[in-house]
Amino acid sequence: AITSGTATGTSNFGTGTILDDDVPATPPNVSIGNATVSEGGTLSLPVSLSASATESITFSVVVTGGSASGSDYSLVTGSVTIPSGASSGTITINTVDDSTFESGETVIVGVGSVTEGTLGDTSDTGTGTITDNDGTPDLTGLNATTAEGGNLSFAISLSNPSATAITVDYSTTPGTASVSDYATAS
Repeated sequence: AITSGTATGTSNFGTGTILDDDVPATPPNVSIGNATVSEGGTLSLPVSLSASATESITFSVVVTGGSASGSDYSLVTGSVTIPSGASSGTITINTVDDSTFESGETVIVGVGSVTEGTLGDTSDTGTGTITDNDGTPDLTGLNATTAEGGNLSFAISLSNPSATAITVDYSTTPGTASVSDYATAS
């Protein structure tokens, strides 16, 4: 090295090479959590990556199963974007508040296609559970009238619909008619 003055005839150059010994980054895996909400509410399923994203990642969300019908919910989040440096996102599903008495229902979501970035394992799914907020239907029987010798039909109604069959057991009591005035049918 010349520290002062000038030198002539110094046309030799050296080349330095830096060897990259960093391990290539493994793409992060996706995990989708579960959530529960009463019908009419919003399900927020947490999405997390096994490591922070080194690039922006976007993937579509698909419904992969469950017991809820498409009329019980609407998928608000059609895709999830996790920016570079972040490791989480949310899948949002609005649920429908109907008047039908029913069991709890589920909607299962997963990763569809990756449209931006690179992901590792995308096979995890999350389950949204929709709990019913409708009470057991009340049963109402209406009075019936017929001419002697005719058939009586009693209309039975429910206060709200039911997703399951309702069985009604009944019995007869003579009232002002004597037992010889009628025969019961099942």
